Amino acid sequence: MDVRLKRVRDLSSAELAAWRAFRIAPGPGGAVGGYASPFFDPEFTFAVDRVRDDVFVAVVTEDGQVRALLPHHRRPLGFIRPIGAPLSDWQGPIMAPGYAFNLEAVLDGMGAGAIRLGGAADPHGQLARWTLSKAQAYVADLRQGVEHYFQWQEENWDHHVKNLRRRERKA
Repeated sequence: MDVRLKRVRDLSSAELAAWRAFRIAPGPGGAVGGYASPFFDPEFTFAVDRVRDDVFVAVVTEDGQVRALLPHHRRPLGFIRPIGAPLSDWQGPIMAPGYAFNLEAVLDGMGAGAIRLGGAADPHGQLARWTLSKAQAYVADLRQGVEHYFQWQEENWDHHVKNLRRRERKA
């Protein structure tokens, strides 16, 4: 395994293509969308890079192939923060399906001592070994449009929706 630190603007077209391919690759059971959040899009990292000077991407390769990328902020004392933290809700490495990701080895290869992932996406189940705690997160699935989402909310949370409407009328 080889870990190289690069500025996002210095990534090759092949590295960017791998990043985009990993985002849409199916996870276990064929589920797609583990990296669907816009926080995992290279364009988000490019946008952060335009306003911050501490943006880097760890590019993990094996046998000449990109296997994972970890966009992050370099902080003092070997600490790294996820890209866009603390404002990014989802964060972590973007991995190739089936790749046996070793966070400890990647951090060592980066010369980093620690990372805190407050909302780590792990569609391939590779981060469990380093997980201290888990919490349920709620996501609004808007792929079928906002109206469909609100209809689903009304059908499944009728009492809650009625209370929200009542409060809205009062306001």
